Amino acid sequence: MDPTADDELLSEAYTLILATLARDLSGNHNNERKLSGWIARYVERDRQKRGRPLNGLLGMSKETDRRNWASEHDVCWICGERDYRGFPLETHEMERRSQAPTRWMQRCNYFRTCKICHMDKLASMAHARQLAYKQAKDPENYDLQVWLKIRDPDLHAPNRVTQEDVDVFNE
Repeated sequence: MDPTADDELLSEAYTLILATLARDLSGNHNNERKLSGWIARYVERDRQKRGRPLNGLLGMSKETDRRNWASEHDVCWICGERDYRGFPLETHEMERRSQAPTRWMQRCNYFRTCKICHMDKLASMAHARQLAYKQAKDPENYDLQVWLKIRDPDLHAPNRVTQEDVDVFNE
């Protein structure tokens, strides 16, 4: 089967599953968004295993997936506020775009914060501490090994941040 037909069949199957489960979840929009995110993550992992990117499966671009992820996290992970003086929450990338221009847009790299915490506290926060927040606030998207490969795909520095480093901040 050619890859395009394969993508179309998968897209139809996942759309059907999503519709069925969403109906069973009584129309709860939060559950529908979470379910959509779970399916997208599963499909993305499957695509990575087969060596092909998601390429809009389920009609969802990486930007849409990023917005969906953001909508699932409605408080600042540092201070717990929903906004800062009317400014909406921001999605911080723990590994900067400039360090990984083609790989930064992954759920394991996102951090939800208000404007003041983004400017003041995250500017000097160590990656291990950011990852500790990630593990505590977004455990389903926490994956240290995948995150390490964003900047260093061949893992030349596999101990740049270790789980032990992260655990220090979770105690």
